[in-house]
Amino acid sequence: MKKSVKVIVIILMLVLAAGILVSCSDTKENLFSINIINGKEVHITKYHGKSNKILVPEKIKDLPVTGITSNAFWGSTEVISITLPDTVKVIGNNAFYSCKSLTSFNIPKSLVELGENAFIGCDKLKDVTVTDGNEYFTSINGVLFNKDMTKLIIYPPQKSGKQYTVPEGVTHLDRNAFCNNTDLSAVILPKSLVEVGPTAFKNCSGILEMELPEGTQNIRAGAFWECVNLSSIKIPSSVSIISDQVFYGCAKLSSIYVQEGSYAQQWCEDNSRTAVMKLY
Repeated sequence: MKKSVKVIVIILMLVLAAGILVSCSDTKENLFSINIINGKEVHITKYHGKSNKILVPEKIKDLPVTGITSNAFWGSTEVISITLPDTVKVIGNNAFYSCKSLTSFNIPKSLVELGENAFIGCDKLKDVTVTDGNEYFTSINGVLFNKDMTKLIIYPPQKSGKQYTVPEGVTHLDRNAFCNNTDLSAVILPKSLVEVGPTAFKNCSGILEMELPEGTQNIRAGAFWECVNLSSIKIPSSVSIISDQVFYGCAKLSSIYVQEGSYAQQWCEDNSRTAVMKLY
């Protein structure tokens, strides 16, 4: 009898200990690695939890969470939602890199800075929204812009629609702006456009034709990388920079329309593209 009582007591102690361990592992201090900045605020550097729905707390160690550092959620492939508090001001480069199951994301009211490639590899992302009152970002139908809408930051890879018209007033397509969206077959660019950013249309396999408006000045590196079905592009005389590997992997590109005497014509001649070059 005494022996069985001892066994029961031991089992209860083990259960209690396990419960304490689980409780500890679920605390916000253990879910996240952090940096404490000047003893006043916290930046999250790594997520260690297993939940597919992450709720980032407003405070850790009684200090406000104000930043998500570079690579903090890199490779959290099962995560379907990440909710940030209205204390976060900065999201670093590659912060959500390869969160392959993330379907939507909301920019908090407090956010001031969004790093490059923050959502690269988020293949299921359908929309990015912005909390009312944010002074630095805005969203139109799930497409993210800076506040004054001069820069298109993210057109999500899983946003549906065959054609998209970039709003007039946009001057820059950000790095990877349309990257990995395979549904689009046509993007109509505004007369205000100045620059197509690096890898802006990378892997946009649905796009067949592209016309850059007069006034466009720069086409940055890899802008149309692996646009495997792109067959023609029109480059205006205003373009003065065409960076490296702009058409890498564009195996079906059969027509590059340029104006005689333009920088684009010289670029075609210097880069062995005269066979597909056509004057307009």
